[in-house]
Amino acid sequence: MRKCLRAAVLTAALLLTASLYNSAAAQDVYKVAPAMYKVLSDTLGIRVLEATYKPGDMSALHLHPDFALYVLEGGRVEITGKDGTKQVVDFKTGMGVVLPSDAHTAKNIGTTTLRLVVVEVNRPRGQ
Repeated sequence: MRKCLRAAVLTAALLLTASLYNSAAAQDVYKVAPAMYKVLSDTLGIRVLEATYKPGDMSALHLHPDFALYVLEGGRVEITGKDGTKQVVDFKTGMGVVLPSDAHTAKNIGTTTLRLVVVEVNRPRGQ
């Protein structure tokens, strides 16, 4: 009986892990917004992207692992978290930010084109 219970719990855990992995992969920013993101480099667990958001552009819900961004051309963005909370951010040219893993949508609500370099760290912390 205990072996059956352990097997059931293990199977459920593996299925949950697989579904979380697949949902995270489905939310890859390059896959949900390929017209706005260009992969510049992807090696050693680090991916460098260039993002371009024209006024009114919006990306679907996507996930970044731990990441940094550098603002090439500033703009105003409304960021909506997966829980629905909204935040307006004024990205200034030359600004740099380091952020933990996050799932969100982003919409350029300004009048200028926003250009960013995004560096994603796709490996466990401490390595």
